[in-house]
Amino acid sequence: MKKFVYSFNEGTKEMNALLGSKGANLAEMTRMGLPVPFGFTITTEAHNMYCEEGCVITDDILTQIFENLADLESVTGKKFGEASNPLLLSVRSGSAFSMPGIMDTILNIGINDETVKGLSEFCNSERAAYDSYRRLIEMYGVCVCGIEKEVFDNILNDKKKARKCFCETELCNEALSEIVDEYKAVIKENGSEFPQDVREQLIYSIKALFDSWGSTKNQLYRDVNNIPDEAGVAINVQCMVFGNTGDESGVGVAYTRNPKSGENVITGQFLFNAQGEDVICGNRVPEEVIVLEKRLPEVYKKFVKILKLLERHYTDMQCVEFTVENGKLYILQTRTSNRTSVAALRTAVEMEREGLIDKKTALLRVKPSQIDMLVAQGKDSDTLSELFDDEYFNTFIKWADDSRSLRIRATVNDIYEARKAFEFGAEGIGLFRTEVITLQSLYANDIYDDLKDSFRGLFEITGERPVGIRLFNPVFSEHHNIDAYELIEKQARAIIAAAVELKNEKKLDLFPGIIIPLIGLDKEYSTVRAIVVNAIESYLEETGATQEYSIGPMIDVPRVALTADELTKDSDFFSFELDNLTNRTFGFSMDEPVSFITRYRESINLERDMFTGFDGRGVGRLIRNASELGKLAKSNLKLGICKEYGVDIDMIDFCTAYGFNYITSAPEFIPASKLAATQAALTKK
Repeated sequence: MKKFVYSFNEGTKEMNALLGSKGANLAEMTRMGLPVPFGFTITTEAHNMYCEEGCVITDDILTQIFENLADLESVTGKKFGEASNPLLLSVRSGSAFSMPGIMDTILNIGINDETVKGLSEFCNSERAAYDSYRRLIEMYGVCVCGIEKEVFDNILNDKKKARKCFCETELCNEALSEIVDEYKAVIKENGSEFPQDVREQLIYSIKALFDSWGSTKNQLYRDVNNIPDEAGVAINVQCMVFGNTGDESGVGVAYTRNPKSGENVITGQFLFNAQGEDVICGNRVPEEVIVLEKRLPEVYKKFVKILKLLERHYTDMQCVEFTVENGKLYILQTRTSNRTSVAALRTAVEMEREGLIDKKTALLRVKPSQIDMLVAQGKDSDTLSELFDDEYFNTFIKWADDSRSLRIRATVNDIYEARKAFEFGAEGIGLFRTEVITLQSLYANDIYDDLKDSFRGLFEITGERPVGIRLFNPVFSEHHNIDAYELIEKQARAIIAAAVELKNEKKLDLFPGIIIPLIGLDKEYSTVRAIVVNAIESYLEETGATQEYSIGPMIDVPRVALTADELTKDSDFFSFELDNLTNRTFGFSMDEPVSFITRYRESINLERDMFTGFDGRGVGRLIRNASELGKLAKSNLKLGICKEYGVDIDMIDFCTAYGFNYITSAPEFIPASKLAATQAALTKK
């Protein structure tokens, strides 16, 4: 018989695909000897079988559930459904993927009109027993019967008002018993009875949590986070512990480090005399978890020791849910903690320094989007300066720079943007568009001198770092009634003259790259290239100077990508302009109205439009074809892709896989692009 149910002492943390991350971690903590209430996990394979069988729990699965339930009774010495010494259960759903706020829980399964009396004796509190009973009926009504939680909340709030109570902990036994009856009536009005058969409670609860995987809320979350439907949901059935039995009991959530700042201090919240999600639901105000140090010092001492052990074991910041029952600590769950961008950066660096993780792990632990967010938060120069002066940021980016070969250069339009690019850490200028400075020069007394001054200004900023200068786009020359070839000649001469002057004056060893744009035919390229070379060589011959430079095409037309071998002989590099190449491949423009692009995408059910992500199968194939043709003819040919907006991880993965030398982006996206390129290099197969 296939195994569909695993006891907590049978699993490991590596089994999260089968047991869900919650079940795998419960099993791991059990193996570690931590105080975990015992239980078992119904696997994701059982859920998939349930779906295949038309939402029916098969006999094999039922048999294994009740076999494990019998083992749980043996371990605890309690009986499920027995009035005098009842075993009560919690049922929690969990996925292999983190889905905070989406999974469901039903507590106190096993309470009925008879076992509530035995629970009263166990807790030594009739009030705690009926408080647990009313919670069970509420969660059962919401999760199993589909009743809005607000219906139960209204009954509770009306009772508090009638009894002049500020919160539910002040309600007396009689009031809680009345609430139990009123909750039962709500379920009956909904067309069913609250089951007194505890096995029915358990099976209906398991079915409801299996079914919750197909809920609208759950489906939307999976769609947004690219979680496959077939991942399925696992169900954890666990012996109940009670945080609502008095002043030495309660529930809490704690973090091994501060999830907002990343500081290496334990933080969290604790709520005395509470159960389940009381600590986070907002009905009562919890206290900082440090309150345990004063109120229950032995519990707190043990708790701190466990938190440190869990962080060392999982080598990451943990979020831990726990219950204290009459002064005894129980760990209910541990998971990798969510954290702010600031905390992600700090914890990655500090954990590496502490020897908890290595640099590779640290670099893979922070998301490029988190770096992007940190930069975006720096809306003014002072905030950005603080970020660029931050020790953790600089250390982390230095690690990233040392761990990849794909360089991150900038796309800029003028000298101001070039200066800004280096503030953001650019490793050169991959694409300097000359339209702005060229159009400005048209109003100067001498176009050539004005262009030369502009290129001097650029080179003074770039220094000896790489710089690729795209010559004036011929399309613009038609709009402004300019002789394109004459202008290109002046630009080429101005570029080389500026480089020579700075070489002589400041001993700068410059190596400008000259990019020829909008090429459709090899003859067109050779014609423009000849003009550029003649202008440069004439200047060098006239002045007796020497100056190195490189020339290559900007491949932004599909035909050139298909016939790139025709250009290789006279090219030092291929520079691909991604946005324009995408436009011309699809026959659309980025300048199309957003409404048109959106309607087009939705009409054929595209996950994203062609301008917000890299089209690897189409545009990527063109680029790959051109680069392979180029490399066959010239093995030392340099390759780069120029893009302006956003951090395109798919494009970066592509460039890493095919050995490109650089990519470009707008200045503000450079730090995140560096990390994305580093992660691509570290995970390259």
